[in-house]
Amino acid sequence: HHVRTQTADPMVSAQLSYQLGELYESEYEEFDKAREAFMYASRHPALQQQARSALARLDAEIEQ
Repeated sequence: HHVRTQTADPMVSAQLSYQLGELYESEYEEFDKAREAFMYASRHPALQQQARSALARLDAEIEQ
């Protein structure tokens, strides 16, 4: 009996993905994983703005 990783609430999943993206970006500097997480988060309307600006910030960081 294992825990399902997919939560029932899409808002919660999006929220978690966003936080995961920030963690990958700032703590681990794993930008590919961060981008994936932000992309996932951006599919949810409530997180779209936040996730998109995070993606823009990520791209600016990588280009430096």
